[in-house]
Amino acid sequence: MTMRRTNRRNIGAMRDRLELFVPVRVSDGALGSQRADTSLGQLWGRIEPISGRELFRYQHLEQELSHVVIIRFKTTVKQGMYLKKGTRQFYVEAVMDPDER
Repeated sequence: MTMRRTNRRNIGAMRDRLELFVPVRVSDGALGSQRADTSLGQLWGRIEPISGRELFRYQHLEQELSHVVIIRFKTTVKQGMYLKKGTRQFYVEAVMDPDER
C-alpha cells in the first residue's frame, strides 16, 4: 500500500509552546533609540533540527540555518520577527504557506 504525500501538517505534533516577538525601536529620549521587543502572543509549533554549523570567517563567527519551526499559518508572522522557547530564539528568515490559503 502506498500513501500519498500531503502538505498538511500533523497538528498533534506541534508540542512546543512558543512566543512570537516583533523587534521595535523606541526613542531613548537622547536622540537615539533602543530595541524594545513586543510580544504578539503565544502559539504552538514544532521545532525540527535540520543541520547547522558555525563558521569562523574573516574573524567573525557566522551561523547557518539549523532549525525549521512549523506553526499553523498566521498572516501576522513576517520576516524579521522571532519565536522564543525558554531562552532559545528562532529568527524568522522566511514564511511559507504550503496550502496557499
